[in-house]
Amino acid sequence: MGFLGNILGKGNKGEGEAAEEVAAPQGKYDEQCSLCSKGGTDKKWAGKYFHVKCLRKAKKVAKGMF
Repeated sequence: MGFLGNILGKGNKGEGEAAEEVAAPQGKYDEQCSLCSKGGTDKKWAGKYFHVKCLRKAKKVAKGMF
């Protein structure tokens, strides 16, 4: 799925998620990142959860849209 699909929360649910749920997340939230689909997110922005690194990327892209 592309970048917008990840931001909107549309992603493929596969077998790889089972292994991610076993590992303890290191972030503040136990939600999946809307950009990279990995667990252990740190920030919430625009109703979605992001890692700090992914949030910087998403804000730069969103800034260009307006």
